[in-house]
Amino acid sequence: KVISREKDGRALRIVGLHTDITELHNAQERLNYLAGHDTLTGLHNRFFLEESFRMLGPEDFPVSLIFVDTDGLKMVNDGLGHVAGDALLRQTASILRRAARTNDVISRFGGDEFVILMRKCDAKGCAKVLERLHNQCDTINERPLSLPIFLSTGRATIETPTSLEHLIHIADLEMLAAKSEQRERTHARIREWINICAADSYVYHDNRL
Repeated sequence: KVISREKDGRALRIVGLHTDITELHNAQERLNYLAGHDTLTGLHNRFFLEESFRMLGPEDFPVSLIFVDTDGLKMVNDGLGHVAGDALLRQTASILRRAARTNDVISRFGGDEFVILMRKCDAKGCAKVLERLHNQCDTINERPLSLPIFLSTGRATIETPTSLEHLIHIADLEMLAAKSEQRERTHARIREWINICAADSYVYHDNRL
C-alpha cells in the first residue's frame, strides 16, 4: 500500500506484507493426492476410478476392465497379523503396476479388491494384461521364502458406453467363478506357508515378499 507520494504523484513510501505460503501449498497438494489415492497401496481409489470412467469419450472405446481379488487375505491377517496382510496388499498393487499398461487406471476398489480400467483396449489386449498379471504371480510363487500370491480375476470388454456398475458386474461374476474354482488349492498353499512361518517365529518384512 502506498502511504506517501511525491508532489508529482510518484510513490515515496510503500508498506506491505509478505507471507510464505509454501507449507500451505504443500498441504493442499497432499490433500489433492489423498482425494484420489489409496494410502496403503499408493494406487488410485474408487472415487478416482469412477471419475475416470465418467470422463471417457467416444475415442476411448473399446474399454476393458479387470476385476481382481487377492485370495487368502483374511487367512494371512488371522495367521500372521495385519502387518503381513498389508504387505500382501502392497505386493498385489506392485504386481498390478507391472502388468498394466502405462496409461491404465489401477485402483484399489475396496478391501482386497482391485480394478484395472483400460482405455482403447479390446478383448485381446485385455487378455495380454491378464497373462502378464498371472505370470507375475507365478514368478513370485517360485521363491521359497515368499508368501504365495494368488489373484482371482475377471474381465469385461465393451465397444459402446455403458455404466461402470454394469462393467464391474460382468467382470465380478467371472472373478467369483475363478475364485471358487481355485479356492481349495490356493487356501491349502497359503495355510501351509502360514504354518511354516508360525513354527519358525517368522518376522515379517515387505522385502521378503
